[in-house]
Amino acid sequence: MSRSVAREALSSLAAKGFIRISQGAASVVAPRHSWNILDPDFLRVTGGREYLEELQEAREQLEPRIAALAAERASAESLAAIRELAEAMQRETDDAQTHADLDIRFHEAIAAATGNAVLYSLHHSLVQLGYVMRVVNAEVPGAIHRAAQWHSHIVAALESRDPNAAEAAMRLHLNQVRGELNRDIVSTEDQGRVAS
Repeated sequence: MSRSVAREALSSLAAKGFIRISQGAASVVAPRHSWNILDPDFLRVTGGREYLEELQEAREQLEPRIAALAAERASAESLAAIRELAEAMQRETDDAQTHADLDIRFHEAIAAATGNAVLYSLHHSLVQLGYVMRVVNAEVPGAIHRAAQWHSHIVAALESRDPNAAEAAMRLHLNQVRGELNRDIVSTEDQGRVAS
């Protein structure tokens, strides 16, 4: 590998926060808190599974407020699109990846319905990591059905233009998601003990 290629690769890693480059000194791995864990290349290589708990925490802080704003601001067209996605998820109960794609589109549509470009961008930045979580959760027996029920409650609250109900429904849905995540973590730990 030529020096220019190596230099370019190191510069790219530094721009993403993974390493620190000092003139005249060796490059070193940056502290984990400075890594851009939402970087698509990073997620493609690592899968992002170790960050699922932190992602869930971020979603619990962000998405209930997004739902409340969407209840106040969503257009009739936005509400129709959100309902259509919820109904598509109710029909799609067998394939975890298809459900994950629909679920991302559902939550993205709610974020877009706020009309707030900053909130939408923040939410969108979580989606790459969120895909991994959604596939993992959808593989828990009964998870897709439980999620579909909560999505129906969210849609009803949005359509009634009730920000408090929308916020509460989203918060309860995310509690359900946390439960699925915890079930998967326990299941994975149990499989690890059986394998050893």
